[in-house]
Amino acid sequence: MSQTTVQANNKSVSFHAKAEREMPSVSQAQNRLMHAAAAGNVEGVPKSVGKEFVKADKGRKIGRLPKHVRAAHKKGLISEKAMQKMRPEHVHD
Repeated sequence: MSQTTVQANNKSVSFHAKAEREMPSVSQAQNRLMHAAAAGNVEGVPKSVGKEFVKADKGRKIGRLPKHVRAAHKKGLISEKAMQKMRPEHVHD
């Protein structure tokens, strides 16, 4: 939890807010990848990122998630802009 103090017009105001944003998995495949990353078994994905995803997924029913990202996009869980970022530049549908 972060704490910020702002002083305006000779008055002190404090804000308490959650600093990190939760990033839950959007597909079963991503969930498996992030669990492996949290265990340190994936090169290219920091352990801390995997742990954040695992923490955000705690208590969620992963079986209800789509198996892959494309299915998540069809359900509206992922935007078109995000899907285009995931596609390689040379592949066009």
